[in-house]
Amino acid sequence: WDIKLTKKLESFQKQCNFAKSLQVKSQKRIEELIHNSVKKTGCKNICMSGGYFLNCVSNTYLQKNLPKRINIFIEPICGDDGVSIGLAKLNWYEKTKSKRKFPLDTIYFGKEQNIEVGGKQVTPKEVAKLLSGGKVIGIFQSRSESGPRALGNRSLLYDPRDPNGRDKINKLKGREEYRPLAATVLYEHAKDWFDMSFLNESPYMLYALNVLSDKIPAVCHVDNTCRVQTLKKKFNLHYYELINQFHKITGVPLLLNTSFNLAGDTIVETVEDAIKTLNMSEIDYVYFPEKNILVS
Repeated sequence: WDIKLTKKLESFQKQCNFAKSLQVKSQKRIEELIHNSVKKTGCKNICMSGGYFLNCVSNTYLQKNLPKRINIFIEPICGDDGVSIGLAKLNWYEKTKSKRKFPLDTIYFGKEQNIEVGGKQVTPKEVAKLLSGGKVIGIFQSRSESGPRALGNRSLLYDPRDPNGRDKINKLKGREEYRPLAATVLYEHAKDWFDMSFLNESPYMLYALNVLSDKIPAVCHVDNTCRVQTLKKKFNLHYYELINQFHKITGVPLLLNTSFNLAGDTIVETVEDAIKTLNMSEIDYVYFPEKNILVS
């Protein structure tokens, strides 16, 4: 369908209303297209890719409302880079006729970085202690995430219990005050903190889930949802251990997680990018867990 916006939406509330209407109409239209595709083809396995499917609200709606008989897979790398992976797989299957499966178990496909930096030798427990004391810490690991989500290799981390946390981090990054912030939660504790009744896991931060606790206001959006990354130990060992230590200190098995960049900048890629962003901002530290180094 077409939408022709002929009138300028002058008030913020009118902009919100228009965005809400577009959200509701678009996700219902996608649901309709899926039902039509299943009816036409008989195939109940639906793979979805493209920028729209980074829309966590819509993805959650589809998971909740589509019949259980319909299986949906949302490509976490919803861009040309993700398409190239799919095309490479398709070409391989067509040429080899193989039935072997290659499940996606990581998206840390960035170029390996040589981490040579001076700083203080620390343990994950010491870094978790700084986080529990209100410090803002960038975490940098060698291979960056493919796709647009920061998943613990290029992330800014903060204590989710701070009621002023969202305002603090948005101001630090130079972002609009209303923008939500994500959370990374240990997989085995996710169902205690977020409504995952319709979902087993969310490793790629593709869903907006209802928050079940009032203890984590910094990651709770105005609609009581949070964009969640569930983290298994095998997916990112160093990041898991840091959150695990934060859990032992605070009783909260999650951290506020947002991308390691300032507004208008791309996510940091190199060690030099990380140190430059540290020096240009009110970020307190950068943590290099593979080397157990903390830079202030």
